Amino acid sequence: MQLTENSGHVNKFKAGDIVWVPSVSLALWSRPGTKFTEDLWDVGIIIDIDTDGNTKLYVNGEYEYLHTNFIRPMDRCVRLHP
Repeated sequence: MQLTENSGHVNKFKAGDIVWVPSVSLALWSRPGTKFTEDLWDVGIIIDIDTDGNTKLYVNGEYEYLHTNFIRPMDRCVRLHP
């Protein structure tokens, strides 16, 4: 899969964003960042994204390929939490 630079489309994600990545399928029906769902989600960084919404992510020391439909944005309050 060849990923190209994210330019000219209306995707809310961009390369370098910190996002929630589901670690199990059940996570898609939950809200990330709560104490009850902490085992269902991992934190990832978007390395690359194409115009169709396919992303290359760095999660837990490995690269994963997911569509933006399956990742969730990291809330600002979670990123700033000490």
